[in-house]
Amino acid sequence: MKKQISNYSEPWYERWPALMETFPEKDIWFLQDDYIIKANKILMLDQKPLNALLEAVSYVRNNSFLSKLVWYFSHMIYDNHTELNPWQVPFPQLVNNHRNINDLLGLIILLSGFDRILEFHRSKKVPIQITIDTFRDIKIWLKDFYRKNGRWGLKENQWLIHHFTGRLYRLGRLQFAMDKFTGRIKVFKNKHDGVVIALSEEGIWYTRDGLVNGTNGINESDGVWMSKFQEDEEFYIGNPISPDGKAINKTVKLKKLDWRPKLAKDEPVLDLHIPEDGRMDHNLCGQSIEKAREFFPNYFPEWDYRAFTCTTWLFDSQFQTLLPSSSNIVRFQQEFYLYPVQSNDSQTFDRVFDGKPEDFNNAPRDTSLRRAIIDHYLRGGHLRGAGGFILKDDIDWGSQIYQKKRRVDCVSI
Repeated sequence: MKKQISNYSEPWYERWPALMETFPEKDIWFLQDDYIIKANKILMLDQKPLNALLEAVSYVRNNSFLSKLVWYFSHMIYDNHTELNPWQVPFPQLVNNHRNINDLLGLIILLSGFDRILEFHRSKKVPIQITIDTFRDIKIWLKDFYRKNGRWGLKENQWLIHHFTGRLYRLGRLQFAMDKFTGRIKVFKNKHDGVVIALSEEGIWYTRDGLVNGTNGINESDGVWMSKFQEDEEFYIGNPISPDGKAINKTVKLKKLDWRPKLAKDEPVLDLHIPEDGRMDHNLCGQSIEKAREFFPNYFPEWDYRAFTCTTWLFDSQFQTLLPSSSNIVRFQQEFYLYPVQSNDSQTFDRVFDGKPEDFNNAPRDTSLRRAIIDHYLRGGHLRGAGGFILKDDIDWGSQIYQKKRRVDCVSI
């Protein structure tokens, strides 16, 4: 086994001997053509990617080891009664990648649970169009893989676990995942005027510019400082984060009589994502958030989310100077309270250029965004990602509530 799987992870295969005792020697239901064709009524794949998927399924079906492997992973994902972290699932990559089977092996594993997730949607009375829109992501990523590699495949398997386990739904332009907040900040709201301020968790090293040290792989030594946070009977005390995403090397004291905690790590949120099949129209994004505010209380009332959150390359506040104020990227990020995360520029270049250009002087300059990024790098700059949030009770799309309407003065508070 270890010699056959390049990303073999011992803990993930501990149950292999026990589960193989119940392995069905034939007629695994999700490896039948009829099953895939039926699933495609929702997936709506075009004929060429569908044919590629059917060929891959046939190859797995006729290979004893691969049949056992995908059946085992299906059990580990869908019959695992412990909480599953999608980003820790080691979808198998074979050493002998015959017929490029690695390209579609993860999708075959995921589709093994398609009947279950459709039944879950029906049990929640999720409208069928929302189901179709949600799983459109598979078609998007198949096309993306083909454009980059010249063959059909998909590598976003861990991301798609959110779809196949009922955590994520597409509502108009945006996707929303029921998730736990991962930001290393604590958010407070003033009881009197509604002003919001974020404080850093303790023990984070920041640069003099207020970024997490190590951003872009650069570990600075001069001017770095470590955040502090403490709480006593009267105050929350810590380093504030400015709404445009910079940590400030100054401690503030928030009186508990005046400030309420609103968001902290591991609390429930709606984590939003922007699918790659359209423009970031500002009004459409706002409409999606309104749809989410209606959808989740109706269909998932048990998910008492605290905020809308997002971590993305789009939240690099440098875009506010690199792009015009009318830019959809600038308008989108200004709706959020931003905070720094340790990140790099890989997502930026993947989304904008399909990878980092080898020569910036000869990189394509056919859009204003590409021109702005290239010129920024030619001047010696870097780009990065950031996190952002909008508290549940602060939705006022278009008002830029944190960065303009109710901007907090982190220094004088």
